[in-house]
Amino acid sequence: MSEGNLIIRPTTLFRLLVEDDGNDFHALQPADAHEFLIFTIDRVVEELGRPVSIEVKGEASNDTEATLIASFQAFKTAFRDRYSPAVDVFFGLSGADLRSLDTDFKTCIFDTFSTLNVPLPTRSGDLTLYDCLDACLCTEDLDGDNKYFDEGAGRLVRAQKRHALWRLPCVLAIVLNRFGESKDTRTVDAPFCLELDRYTDRRVGHSSYRLQAVCNHIGNHASGHYSASVLEGDAWHEIDDATITAIETRDAVSDDAYILFYVSND
Repeated sequence: MSEGNLIIRPTTLFRLLVEDDGNDFHALQPADAHEFLIFTIDRVVEELGRPVSIEVKGEASNDTEATLIASFQAFKTAFRDRYSPAVDVFFGLSGADLRSLDTDFKTCIFDTFSTLNVPLPTRSGDLTLYDCLDACLCTEDLDGDNKYFDEGAGRLVRAQKRHALWRLPCVLAIVLNRFGESKDTRTVDAPFCLELDRYTDRRVGHSSYRLQAVCNHIGNHASGHYSASVLEGDAWHEIDDATITAIETRDAVSDDAYILFYVSND
């Protein structure tokens, strides 16, 4: 390994990632960083993954234990044909707990994720990352025109849907949904130490994180340029193409922050 400052141009890696037909990524064409991140993680998992035998043991003695077993089963079903250590690094599991207020119906719908996409609340002013997480992992009241159809009862019922995190990855990528018809340029104050206990239904193994890197988008909703802020040791650096500049810690998260990369403290 050479010593000193090196610039890595991952052209070969990029070519290997996108060599299959059918994807929309090309070296000389712009692409959304979030879409490419999801594509890259999925490709790594597919290449490293192997079929494994995963057995979920235990019998439930109450509703909480039944839901917990169901969460393990959902994760098993998603990755039993393509499991590798990369799954635990990048993938988490979210759950939507749905309960009828008019009947006995209740269920929990699970979904795996490699990026946690959070909205920017519509209220005016600057935001914190916790504001965005609150808007994403909230309790919805399904009432009025938004009632839930209970198939067992054969009618629309009032219900509540509570969103929570059931399994968290070692590396948590949080995407700020800034883009719609225009780009939301409000400041989002992201903590360097992130605690997620209040968003989980149980101890998930990883709930305390530290900020490791930020992907920035400079531009508007139609076009732009990407840079990154990266923590190496105790120092933050800005990476803009081949230019690397030392920056103050307070400048690591700017108004251009798009994807926040947190690493578990566990």
